[in-house]
Amino acid sequence: MADELVRRVLGLPPDLQSTSLLSGAGLDEVVAALDLRAGQVLLDLAGGRGGYGLEIARRSGCRVTGVDFSAVATEQARHRAQTLGVGGSSRFPGG
Repeated sequence: MADELVRRVLGLPPDLQSTSLLSGAGLDEVVAALDLRAGQVLLDLAGGRGGYGLEIARRSGCRVTGVDFSAVATEQARHRAQTLGVGGSSRFPGG
């Protein structure tokens, strides 16, 4: 329920699991500023469940490698990557 409220208030995509307060417009700016393309790699440090890293990968076509101290979070990120269709281009070691 909290994730749903945060997504709605911040104008985020309905399937993005946010762990901070970056709005949808802010995420658009980050994606544009990074200007990532297919074949490039985004390293998502302390990325938790992979929310923003996975969304950036989905929008840009880049690969993402996410790391976090939480084995639970990286497992959730791996599962989420499959759900979002970017599992083949995502790595979340640990767990």
